Amino acid sequence: MSKTVLEARNLSVGYGGQAVVRDLNLAVRAGEIVCLFGNNGSGKTSTLLTLAGELPPIDGETRFLGEATRAPLYQRVRRGLAFITDERSLVFSLTARDNLRLRGGSVDGALALFPELEPHLDKPAGLLSGGQQQMVAMARSLANEPRVLMADELSLGLAPKLVDRLLRALRQAADRGLGVLLVEQHVSKALAISDRALVLSQGRVVLEGDAADLKQRVGDIEAAYLAGASEKHRTDKHSG
Repeated sequence: MSKTVLEARNLSVGYGGQAVVRDLNLAVRAGEIVCLFGNNGSGKTSTLLTLAGELPPIDGETRFLGEATRAPLYQRVRRGLAFITDERSLVFSLTARDNLRLRGGSVDGALALFPELEPHLDKPAGLLSGGQQQMVAMARSLANEPRVLMADELSLGLAPKLVDRLLRALRQAADRGLGVLLVEQHVSKALAISDRALVLSQGRVVLEGDAADLKQRVGDIEAAYLAGASEKHRTDKHSG
């Protein structure tokens, strides 16, 4: 069995001492993609931020490369963590080429992953399409050969063909040994390239299993989304 490279043990995450996710247990092994699904407000991004070291845990433990850690994000990045946020993490005033060079990234390595970026290398990143920006963000992360990659909503606002392109590249990287924790809104597409998945609703895991099994239960996953969204709507309505 492959080594576990990222882990949450009885982890509770949130803000100001108020937990939005409670008693989370998950593990990502080298060479696999684990998906984290959930409706808006279910705590997916907060979970990634905590596992990355950007947000302190309320309770429980995070483990990175087999060791318990409370190290900040920049130290985990130095040890082999890559984190692609839903904001794409680019400096829009710099060219695509210069963005790829940040943190010592290899432009040639990036082009090996996404050769379609070559004609756009000298354009400011802010002038690239959303899909091209996300390719730059992913290529920069993967070209540094991280041990673990966390990605938050890679497909946000992108056309289906571009989503397929990005997810396929992620699968190829995992097949070379990368451990991936992916937050994604396209359930069927994400399950097609994943190994395992968990569904968060109202701050807790309500469904988990192998992706091959969960592909047959997409309706259950969507029902978990709707149940969480409906409960949140009722709570907001009564508290407003």
